[in-house]
Amino acid sequence: MNFFTSDKFDPEKLLPPLPPEESSFASEAKAREIGEKDGKERIPEITAYSPSQFELGLLSYGEQRVNRVVESAQESRARINKTLQPIISRLSNINTRWRNVRDRVEERKKELDRDFIVPLNKIFHWAIIIFLGFGEFPLNAIVFRMFGEPELMTYIMSSTLAVTIPLLAMYSGIQLRHGVPRLAGNIIVGGLMPVSIGGALGAVTYVRSVYLETGGHIQNAVGSDPKALGYSIFALNLLVFSAALVTSYMSHDPDEKLDHLRRSIITLERKRKPLLVMYSETASRLNAVLRVASARIEAERARTLSLIYLYRQANSNARSPNPVPLVFNRPPEFPQAKLWDAVTENPDDI
Repeated sequence: MNFFTSDKFDPEKLLPPLPPEESSFASEAKAREIGEKDGKERIPEITAYSPSQFELGLLSYGEQRVNRVVESAQESRARINKTLQPIISRLSNINTRWRNVRDRVEERKKELDRDFIVPLNKIFHWAIIIFLGFGEFPLNAIVFRMFGEPELMTYIMSSTLAVTIPLLAMYSGIQLRHGVPRLAGNIIVGGLMPVSIGGALGAVTYVRSVYLETGGHIQNAVGSDPKALGYSIFALNLLVFSAALVTSYMSHDPDEKLDHLRRSIITLERKRKPLLVMYSETASRLNAVLRVASARIEAERARTLSLIYLYRQANSNARSPNPVPLVFNRPPEFPQAKLWDAVTENPDDI
């Protein structure tokens, strides 16, 4: 499992804690002891501007531990960046294209003064087309068997019609949606639906009656009334054609340009969505490592300064009532550790 995409991600595992101190040098007891000893020996001198050797040692020791935290954090950052940088590169490219298409969509909407008009979504549209194709196959197979065609030719011709009829109907629906005025298209579709449904109902009724009259042997009725049976098959095929045409008609926007832009932005959003999730997760985990490292650095800094002030307090008490060294009036010069800046966790900013 990818360590950076696990839901159980823990920045503490990427940034192991520093080992415990191996000596008593940086301990409170040692700071009091040396502070009292140096105070009695007047170390540092009253006029000194430089810290004592012990204070410099504490600063150096604290700086070493901070540098180890920084090195560990930078190693963790490098490992995470191996995952993050390819995502940023791909997301930046897609975001640029997505913003361009989105702006063009908004401009076209303003020109038309309306939003999309698409009653059926793409998945439902294709599901119906495929379903109609499967339904068309046995219908045509029955016809070719009645003609006495060989089994192989029956399957080939039936499958050809099962594919071409729904596809041609689909493209006809698109052309009807885009190529004629909206009112005219609605009238054509509105008239085609009841005609095809009525024809199909008549065909089913006729076939049912023939089936009952012949005792299930429909082939026997072909010679007696071939035209009626032919019209019935035509009506059923017309229903399939009309269903595919109407479905396609209702799955596209009347404006060809807006419909093309809509499909483009849907395609880009489908590619963009997983990258958005991957970027958000990886960027948040990089920032989590940054927060843990910053907290540890601050903890080391606070501990070092605490020991230094404890040393100075013991040193000053040992000098009492003499004045304290001038260097004690200045805060310890603990260097600031430099880490990276937090990355944005909003993928839209890429």
